[in-house]
Amino acid sequence: FDQDPRARQIGQRIKTVETPAGTVADRVFVDGLGREAYFRGYNVSGSVKLVSKGFLPFLDQDDARFGLGLLARNTGSNLLRYTLSWEGVQPRPGAEGIDYAYLEKLTAQIREAARNRLYVFLDYHWDIYTRHLYAPDSTYAGNGAPAWVTPASIYGAANCFDVMIPVPDLVLLLDGFGLPLFELEALLGLPVQDLLQTLVPDIAGLLPLPFPLPLCFSWSQYLLSSQSIRLAYYDFWRNAEVPTETGTVRVQDEFLRQLAATAGYLRSHLSAEEFDYVLGLQPFNEPYFGDGHASQAARFDNDYLWPFYRRVKAVLEAQGWGDKPVYAEPQVTWDTNAGITPATGGGYLEGERPGAAYVFAPHFYDAGRFGLNFT
Repeated sequence: FDQDPRARQIGQRIKTVETPAGTVADRVFVDGLGREAYFRGYNVSGSVKLVSKGFLPFLDQDDARFGLGLLARNTGSNLLRYTLSWEGVQPRPGAEGIDYAYLEKLTAQIREAARNRLYVFLDYHWDIYTRHLYAPDSTYAGNGAPAWVTPASIYGAANCFDVMIPVPDLVLLLDGFGLPLFELEALLGLPVQDLLQTLVPDIAGLLPLPFPLPLCFSWSQYLLSSQSIRLAYYDFWRNAEVPTETGTVRVQDEFLRQLAATAGYLRSHLSAEEFDYVLGLQPFNEPYFGDGHASQAARFDNDYLWPFYRRVKAVLEAQGWGDKPVYAEPQVTWDTNAGITPATGGGYLEGERPGAAYVFAPHFYDAGRFGLNFT
């Protein structure tokens, strides 16, 4: 069936499975011939994080042809998580700020994936939100949002530890260091958590430190203890206004503007056969709320994260992506198993379930193995 066009067209159906607990209905991928489709593959690639690489997975189309040809022949993979960058697509604000030369290069590289019969889902890559907020002497940096949505007049310069960690995070941080709160309370004979909650409620930006502390154990610590980074994330989810050279814009609206440009460009510049190999799009790598952590997971899911994913789906449909799903990641710490960034867990979403328009796309990090929790 290799030459049958239906064999490359991916859809979904419901599959029923008999288990000891009874019949379970599960949604699976199928091709146009009705055969169940399985995917395995690689992230392509970390160079998207680098200015020197032009925010692209490969240097150019020849490099993509060479690399993806090797991948297809030698690994048995048929799927790529194909990363791209908001900063690459829209280096300046507004519709005039879209870099169509970047989209042309990206499209050429995706065309090489299709040539090698490698499916792709596109991933807008973010690490700690942006590379533009960090202090000049910072140990770490990030990638994702362009400079014009992270003005220093609002966010200042990010330091790894410049705000008091909210109590739910602090309690679990103590546990990560092997000092559970109940033991500390027994030792001191004081209700430590109640005292801390009075001083430091679980909201971003309430209690900045008078000066940054030189305590930076991990780049992910910025999520917990950097005022600038937490506020930048929070402003994205609440679609805050920021000043730019062309006037005031709303952060999330601008992201969706360039998403529409990217989706429309790919749809119109890939052939129908090439577009069959695009499975969908992941708009946000490692989403993090900013305004609180574990105790705010339900609020984040219902009021911010899922409304954003539904906006993304509407943009894709308007650009001719039809039933291609959104690859929806939960909060990054949904399943991370370390004391410093504990799992928030799931089950918070209320009302309408996501359904076939979305693919559940979590990360899993065994953070205890490369963090500070040695248990």
